[in-house]
Amino acid sequence: MENKLTNENIFIKNLTLIISVFVLIFVLSFKIYLIFSQPPGFDTGALSYIAKEINNGKLPYIDLFDHKPPLTYYSLALFFKLFGESIISTNVFSFFIGVILLISIFIVTKLMLSYKLAIISTAISSVFFITNIPAMEIPMIIFGLWGVYFYLSHLNKEKPILLLLSGIFIGFSIWFKQPGIIFFISILTHQIYLYHKKHELFKNILRNNILIILGIIVISIPLLSYFLYTIGFSKFFYSIITFNILFTGSSSKILVIGKLFLLIISMFGLLIPFIFIKQGKEKKLESFFINYFIIMLIFLVLSKEIFEQHLFQFIPFISIYVVYSFSYIKNKELNKILSVLIIIFFIYSSLTFLNEFIKNRSNSPETIIEQINLLIPKNSEVFSDNPIYYFLGNYENNYKLFFIAPSVVSVFDLTDFCKFSKMQDYLILTHRKKFLGEENLECIKENFQLEKKFDNIGESFVEIWAKS
Repeated sequence: MENKLTNENIFIKNLTLIISVFVLIFVLSFKIYLIFSQPPGFDTGALSYIAKEINNGKLPYIDLFDHKPPLTYYSLALFFKLFGESIISTNVFSFFIGVILLISIFIVTKLMLSYKLAIISTAISSVFFITNIPAMEIPMIIFGLWGVYFYLSHLNKEKPILLLLSGIFIGFSIWFKQPGIIFFISILTHQIYLYHKKHELFKNILRNNILIILGIIVISIPLLSYFLYTIGFSKFFYSIITFNILFTGSSSKILVIGKLFLLIISMFGLLIPFIFIKQGKEKKLESFFINYFIIMLIFLVLSKEIFEQHLFQFIPFISIYVVYSFSYIKNKELNKILSVLIIIFFIYSSLTFLNEFIKNRSNSPETIIEQINLLIPKNSEVFSDNPIYYFLGNYENNYKLFFIAPSVVSVFDLTDFCKFSKMQDYLILTHRKKFLGEENLECIKENFQLEKKFDNIGESFVEIWAKS
């Protein structure tokens, strides 16, 4: 009987491994297909437009306002210089950073656990990144993951160079997006935890954190010097620090928290049981993961707005923790149940993402941009509330904002928009126009006439307004 249960257990684990391989093949094949067929979204348009304008001699934060660190913009700008400016180039860029992330998850899991568990972990992560996402979160996670790996390696090998490397990678992570600081905070709090549990001496804790901070400083000083020289302290500091403190969310805090937990359940629901399994032998490793999840939850609960991409930072660590828990389960019945949960997760998540893609595929801005270009003569003064149309239509923004969103409206004074709009020949407006406010919308109606409206495009609709 015991032998039969063992054989069943081995069979289910092998089945999980085989399905993981097929999931990876499917995801990578689908990502290649999407290079030429994925419709651009708001974030794609914003990132592409800024990168294009950098190559045209403009500076982020001065000529183009945004509130995120600059490395992703400059990385894509370099990619555009090499391969041309187009949505396909952005998709290729997104494909490569997505694949680098999956390779990083595989290598880190293999080094920490095993080859087979690395395949399952990478497959779990891959279904979340089934599309080619040009988000700044991806390079931030890549560098942050390696920063965490070098820290965890130090816990076993106690080599100071690993802590310095950890700091360097976390430094790069922060320069791609501000939440990269969470990797450092998680390490700092984990060090305090180890001291509290008497696993580390105070002098070691102090030395370890100094080395990590030194690594962050080593990478940050040359980058900070360059951007302060080209952009200036006031603009740079306001854009990536002050603005993020000033802006207010468009939803109440209770709704933001509710949305957070709804997203966690919808994205990770089938994987949540693994979080409560504590049967591993690597107590320091396990304590770091639990500490990291708590810090991430606190950060997200305190956030002013929550979007799906804010949970991306969870994904590699949940995937690694799942297979870590999976490898130490001794109860054979529980092992089978959790194997089945992983398989159901693959099926459910893949079908969910595919359904979303199919639903949005036919409603792409690319399908109407030729018609928009025919309606708007060349060299016209154009304003759009969505950066997709600046990039696709090769139009140039002359307003202080090249996109309209609740965050920028909560900080910037838009009372000058009516006067500005009167100097424009055409307006390309989407559902985001509502954030301009009633007075500006009335101004538009008084001075422009609606030329054409396209329904069900991208997030909502697209309107072309011509000066009366």
